[in-house]
Amino acid sequence: MENHYFYWNNFWSKDRENVPWETNEVDESLISFLEDKQFSSVLEFGCGSGINLLMMAKKGMRCTGVDISDVAIEFAKRRDIHRTVDFRVEDVFLFSTDERYDLIFDRGCFHGFSSVIDRHNYVKKVNELLSNDGKWFSLIGSAENVQDNYGPPRHTLLQVVSCIEPYLKIEEVQECEIKNKGGLMSPGWKITSSKRKMPINKSF
Repeated sequence: MENHYFYWNNFWSKDRENVPWETNEVDESLISFLEDKQFSSVLEFGCGSGINLLMMAKKGMRCTGVDISDVAIEFAKRRDIHRTVDFRVEDVFLFSTDERYDLIFDRGCFHGFSSVIDRHNYVKKVNELLSNDGKWFSLIGSAENVQDNYGPPRHTLLQVVSCIEPYLKIEEVQECEIKNKGGLMSPGWKITSSKRKMPINKSF
């Protein structure tokens, strides 16, 4: 946890100048995803300064935000003046609770892990924390239609699917654009997954 903590805290500063994904806006893909949906309980991994969770809390959802950076969580708590969200400084892999969430959201947490093993373990954690009918909605940097070297880490669809499908059922995959600081756009995947009713390796 300590190495991850220092790595991610280095991205945050008092004025957030060093955080390329901090747009100060609710993510448009999340807004679109929620148009016809309502969830009782929501968990966001890598919640940063909390703007997406605050929007969901205003819609009446019970929200928990987890980030390994205490600087990011401090920003989130300052923004949450009515204390509507449970913000926590936690390492994703060490996060433990008896609660199971109807929605788990992340905007870049999956692609923030550099090793395949970490990405597999992250999806296993998501699967562990989802309710039986819960959804995982993830925004992931895409290796398709890349125009320059700016933006989040990039993955092919095969790389993403190979980490998700052993644990979760992929319900929908769409191409999207992920907005970065200054309005710069990067190609991405928006992927909705759910718990499998039967393990993928089940046989006669």
